[in-house]
Amino acid sequence: MTRHRPPALRSVIQSATTGTSWVANPSAIALVSALLVALGVLGIVRGSASVINPHVFSYYVINYEVGLIRRGLVGEVWSWFLPQGDLRAIRSILLAYYWPLVAVLFLSLLCWVMTIELRRRDFLFSGLFAVFLASQFMPTLAYDVGFLDVFVFLLVVAATAALAGRRYALVAFAGAIGPFIHEGFLFYWLPVIVVGLWEERSLRRGIVLALPLASVVCIYLFASKEIAIAQMSASPLPDPDKQEAIAQQFGQTLLTNLVMIAIKYRNYPVNVLAAIAFFTLPALAIIGVYATARRQMAAMIVLALSAAGPLLLLTIAWDLSRFLVASVFTVLIATLYMETVRPAPRATWLLPTACATLAFALVQVPFTYAYFEVAKVADVGPEALRNGPVGRLTQKAVAFYSRAIGPVTSERHGQDTLPPGNAWFVEEDIWRGTWIRRRDTNEFDAAMTLPNGSIVTYTVTVERDGETIIAHRNLGGHDRLDYVGKLNGRSISGTYAGGYWFAQIEPR
Repeated sequence: MTRHRPPALRSVIQSATTGTSWVANPSAIALVSALLVALGVLGIVRGSASVINPHVFSYYVINYEVGLIRRGLVGEVWSWFLPQGDLRAIRSILLAYYWPLVAVLFLSLLCWVMTIELRRRDFLFSGLFAVFLASQFMPTLAYDVGFLDVFVFLLVVAATAALAGRRYALVAFAGAIGPFIHEGFLFYWLPVIVVGLWEERSLRRGIVLALPLASVVCIYLFASKEIAIAQMSASPLPDPDKQEAIAQQFGQTLLTNLVMIAIKYRNYPVNVLAAIAFFTLPALAIIGVYATARRQMAAMIVLALSAAGPLLLLTIAWDLSRFLVASVFTVLIATLYMETVRPAPRATWLLPTACATLAFALVQVPFTYAYFEVAKVADVGPEALRNGPVGRLTQKAVAFYSRAIGPVTSERHGQDTLPPGNAWFVEEDIWRGTWIRRRDTNEFDAAMTLPNGSIVTYTVTVERDGETIIAHRNLGGHDRLDYVGKLNGRSISGTYAGGYWFAQIEPR
């Protein structure tokens, strides 16, 4: 029995140029391509940001000069060509190179989509790509200037295309270096494993697809936290950013992350469900449409598993929308791969029409960024879209989503006697610790810790107004952060500018 060998990517391109089945004429193909380009550009523009998150700089001031560091590959390559001691230069160069990388990612996907479209001539993949471009993915990528995600996405696209063409050396290279950029690469690689083994299960393919696992093991066994701390301490970053990078970027462990994320899920379950429904809808739509075109339950299962890869990151990480939107990317990559190696039957006009309709609806949704506690409309695109009916509805939903966020300061003051208790066991977001009263005063000394051992201390002035507790945290000088909560017996629950806070009061 002759084993079926799926067509290589080159064969697909050749078939596109020699095929005789023309459901759409060249003018229609050109028009659709132009519309997709416009949709992609609009998505990038809506999320474009000129402000770089301070956390990003920690990736660009490290290298491998004295040893292996987690997430150090980009910084190492950066050190070959560019300065690592000048934050102003780093910022300028980041803004200069980031947008071309985003453009390369977009154009790579567009070329792959249109290559398939030239063969199929039914606009199915143009419709699927339109749903992808109208989703929150492109604005989020444009918004996260300087983050390492764009490198990860480019490697996944290159590796998936290479796997379709059976270029195993390129697949192995991309898979092996990905975790050295960011160990979270493994979660984006899981869909590549799924579709690769769906097509063919062989020892050689299994070894190649397993290489990122070996890289992650290498990183966790041999990367030095001490070297990372030393480099961060010697970096030009401001001291608060150094400490946060040491604690959050290079001091994370699997156990502490699991503990912190469990607190997030416990405190914000409604937000989690709302965010999953909001950000993964385009991925679910692509799964449903392409599975319908393939007419196979197995295809739907493979695509669902492909969408789950980035979502698994949310067991240890809390940038909620940043990882949720990646599901539509991995699903698109999976459909491109499946179509390249085993084309689906021609689709009826209903499927691309349904995609176009959904894309039209999605493009009216303003770009929204969400964490567990809070979401914000960060769209900087056309004002007409933000202020249209869908835009206004989205802003109302975002306001409800962020209901747990209180004001930074409160004008309310206590009118009653001293607040109860001498020791309060407090939880504010993922921080836990104690507030201890100074004898016969309403001043408390607070010591709060993270599960990873990070400690912060501050003073709090606590006032009471009936059953309302107002706590003024001293941030230095005249700056403060206020906590407002409701007293119920020996417990307090309320909100502050970081989300929910809770206290359990020990009696006097």
